Amino acid sequence: MDILNKYSKKKTVYLLATVSSGFITVLWLLSKLGIGGGSSSGYDSLDALSTIGTMITLIQIVFYALLIVAIVTAILSAFYFFKKDKQDYIMLGEFIASCISSILLLLSMSGVNLVCKAIRAYLNQDISALSGISDASALSSLTSMATNLEYYLYVSIAVFILNMVVLLIIKNVIHINNFHYSLEEGPYINNYSYQGTNNGSNSGNYTGNGANNSGGYQNAPKSSFDFKSFIKSKNGKITVGVIAVALVAFIGYQIYDNFFNYTEIDLAKNITCEFTGKDGEGYITDVKNDIDYDKNNQQLAAFVNDTRLDYDTSYELSNGDEVTITVKYSEETAKANKIKVTNDSKTFKVKGLIERYKNAAALPDDLIEELESEAEDKAEDQFDDGYSTTYNYSLDSMWFAKGDDYDRAIAVYKVDATRTSSWNNEVTQNTYYYALYTSTEINSAYLDDDNSHYWRSTVLDDSQRNYLTTADGVEDSLKTEFDDYSIEKIK
Repeated sequence: MDILNKYSKKKTVYLLATVSSGFITVLWLLSKLGIGGGSSSGYDSLDALSTIGTMITLIQIVFYALLIVAIVTAILSAFYFFKKDKQDYIMLGEFIASCISSILLLLSMSGVNLVCKAIRAYLNQDISALSGISDASALSSLTSMATNLEYYLYVSIAVFILNMVVLLIIKNVIHINNFHYSLEEGPYINNYSYQGTNNGSNSGNYTGNGANNSGGYQNAPKSSFDFKSFIKSKNGKITVGVIAVALVAFIGYQIYDNFFNYTEIDLAKNITCEFTGKDGEGYITDVKNDIDYDKNNQQLAAFVNDTRLDYDTSYELSNGDEVTITVKYSEETAKANKIKVTNDSKTFKVKGLIERYKNAAALPDDLIEELESEAEDKAEDQFDDGYSTTYNYSLDSMWFAKGDDYDRAIAVYKVDATRTSSWNNEVTQNTYYYALYTSTEINSAYLDDDNSHYWRSTVLDDSQRNYLTTADGVEDSLKTEFDDYSIEKIK
């Protein structure tokens, strides 16, 4: 108790509160002015790591120093107000503010320790320490830390401003009717000035009439500060006006800073993707996202680099389906860096997948023309006249063979083969039907394929397993030859 009585002085409380709140206010102003954010390019990696480690240690020391100062200020101001002078409302204000600051710093302690621990573990490549940090608890601690430190900043700025006003009153720069204040021990109220004795005792006298106060000061008058009269006075109006302007400016800045002072970014505007595969079996491929942002903004660049794309990886897409690609990002990082995401997703309609044709009637004319041309080229090579055989061939019909998973085109040719015997010049003539069919699948991508399309061939048989010689048996012969397909005539 004697220690508290010795050190609980107005000047001590005032200096502790003003220095700590002023320190925070100056740091805040420097951050807003962008001072101290640069880095020297002359450091090598080892020096940089060492510097970061030193800064983390310093930050942690400063944090605990501020916490200790806030607690000490709360104790000293509480003792002064409740034990020495219950009419010193400046000390009461310091007590309330320091109590709030202490609580906010205590609530921020776990988050600050977590950040310092994580950074030290990263610098030391201590993987075990990093893995021991729970994502859920870390997010909760960091969120709480950010919120509490933000409130602590506001309290510190308010305390610093009010203490500066008190200093101006003490120095008689600001004059308030019926109110005076001094950091010297003893109340200074109602223009009564304290006069100490010369006998070395702690008691003193006030000019004017009054009763002893709870602090043992003789003739100390009670406060009779007339607030209404002060408000109506010129100085009162000026003081209220200054406070009102300061409050409006502060509140206005907070509104601007929280609702208007942000960077807008569209994360999904430039997303592109392609679809590959067959209709009903399609999938997304070649997804890209060239986000448009200010590359010189390091905070924005770090935010963008931390994004990722999320979308359905289904392999059963069909033309006409809709696929939404979403850009995942950290909402906490966006809030901390005042980044407003205007759009984070983009929906695409699936198109361009390879389609199978339902039937022969669905085949486009240009595809049929291409098939006829390719079949003619194949027939020309297949029925090239030889030394003793000549061929006369013509296209009989075109067919569409639809399978469960694979479709073909079939060109049926009527072939007249004339053979001349090299022994006796005997001439024999045979007529048969020949099927040329694609080994390349027939679908909507057939004409887009720049590579050569491959054809195979077979001689058609009749029901007796002899060469087919009449056109009326072509369909039955094709159904027997291609029994895994449904056969339909194209033309």
